[in-house]
Amino acid sequence: MMKMKTVLVSALFIFAVGTAALVNVQEVMAATPKLAKSDYDPAKVKNLKVQMNLSQDTSSGKLKITASIDTFPEGMNEVSIPFFLFNVKTQVTEKFPGLADAIFTPSQPSVTREYDMNQANLNAFADGEYRIVLRDWKQPPYGYYRYYGHTEIVTIQDHKMVGTGTHIDQAKNGWFGNSYYKNGVKARNEYIRSSDRRGVYYVDSDGNLVENKWFGNFYFKPGGLMAQQEWIYDKNYGAWYYILAQSGYVKNAWIGNYYLKSDGKMAQSEWIYDNYYKSYYYLTSNGSYARNAWIGNYYLKSNGKMAKSEWIYDRNYGAYYYLTSEGSYARNTWVGDYYLKANGKMAVNERTPDGYRVDGSGKWIR
Repeated sequence: MMKMKTVLVSALFIFAVGTAALVNVQEVMAATPKLAKSDYDPAKVKNLKVQMNLSQDTSSGKLKITASIDTFPEGMNEVSIPFFLFNVKTQVTEKFPGLADAIFTPSQPSVTREYDMNQANLNAFADGEYRIVLRDWKQPPYGYYRYYGHTEIVTIQDHKMVGTGTHIDQAKNGWFGNSYYKNGVKARNEYIRSSDRRGVYYVDSDGNLVENKWFGNFYFKPGGLMAQQEWIYDKNYGAWYYILAQSGYVKNAWIGNYYLKSDGKMAQSEWIYDNYYKSYYYLTSNGSYARNAWIGNYYLKSNGKMAKSEWIYDRNYGAYYYLTSEGSYARNTWVGDYYLKANGKMAVNERTPDGYRVDGSGKWIR
């Protein structure tokens, strides 16, 4: 009836921590360190956001960069994260020259760095739009932590940073950073499907790419790609969801051995009633339905349905049981010519408490 769910793990790009600048990446978020397969488990990676803000002092020509984190690896009293510049057009990231690493401590989780925009020390950078990025990995013995954050767009011209914001060619069509343009006009509040990026994206009322969040019934993953025909885990809701391409999250339905409730959350460690199959099921802690097993006084058959008004044979206990109309096993009672004892087992080759004998098949000897 139902097939096991396939667990999908997103592919990860690999980079060596500490390598030279000019790392060509499609998604800065996707970078991971080179680790032996035996040491690295993607499921154990904790993605941690670095909050970043920019402010500009036009009189002094300085750019103030403020960054903060709220999570520290256990046993680690200091987190140092380097600054990078990410070219939103070429998707190339380079080390930010002349800007000291951000050093965070539990007592000082917020760091501010100032950058003199009058300095012409950006000789390696072509004119264009960039984001200031903080990113780094922290590895065992502290665990796998991936820190990432970026600012709004800044503009570099003639080897100087000349201001925040972006200036778009009025004839531009397509993606520019995290925004999509049509004849130079930023798209807002609409789904985007374009030739230069595969898949479906959504831009909000400010024209910014929606990512790591829900919009209506659809979920947009890191990088903004809309989830389709796949499972996603939302840590904010602490639940698994299955997303369809046309209608969004599944509800009141089975996907393989897993049941999605009316709010779309995958059922776990709980009973559900399926109106279509007219039966109760029990979903285990990992989400799959229980089968050939007892849950309290109730028995789940091989198809997962709760047994009701019927006999079942339990090989583990080597006994027959009768499940009543409400599903619990009968005890201390007769069902037809058969007697169910206090533990629910059918009596065999013995005398019942009320003085009757039953044979090897359990039937009352008249």
